Amino acid sequence: MILFLIPLLIQTSIKISKIECSTQFGDCSTDLQNSLNNYVGYNYKITKKSVGEYLGSNLLIESYLLQYKIPAQMKVELIIKKPKSVIQNTADGKYYLVSSDGVVIDTKDQTDLIKLVVSSGSLKIGDTIDSKYKFALQILDNLNYLYAINSGLIENNLFKIKNSEGITVILPLDGDTSFYIGSIRLIFSRLNKAEEGIRMDEVKEIDLRFKNPVIRKR
Repeated sequence: MILFLIPLLIQTSIKISKIECSTQFGDCSTDLQNSLNNYVGYNYKITKKSVGEYLGSNLLIESYLLQYKIPAQMKVELIIKKPKSVIQNTADGKYYLVSSDGVVIDTKDQTDLIKLVVSSGSLKIGDTIDSKYKFALQILDNLNYLYAINSGLIENNLFKIKNSEGITVILPLDGDTSFYIGSIRLIFSRLNKAEEGIRMDEVKEIDLRFKNPVIRKR
């Protein structure tokens, strides 16, 4: 019975004097380390519970591991969410890095990631992006893979992209992404076949807001 009580006694009697924090990229940020330092000075059981609750509610953290280190330290290992795309807000000039699940995880002055340009609204680190942004970024992700299209624009409640031939594709800001990707693939394929009517180099815009696509010539 005494042997079973030893771990419990350690957890409740030893006060944590230091919390070490690291991520897959290196040391934790100063802000994150300072937040964890708020839990120093409590016994291991309380510190572990409090740190776990804090990390579990932090939208920037994908997963974490907590370990006790002799004599009175806690080691925290984090997997930080990675950016998949970026929202460039021309209203404030910032680039907001967005994870695959739609969370703003950082800001940069410039980036080579898939980019969605917007001109209104406000974002901050930890925000979950609006559904219309998620829709547009999902479309962009597919078009980047298929046609190396790496940027798009939301303007006047419309989503616009432009391919390497200079054709602008206009889409709404919601709907079935698979349907729109399939429509774009089919139209591009037909336009590339000169013997079937309008050629790719004759097209200025493809408007997918309506039941039937509208193709506007140059």
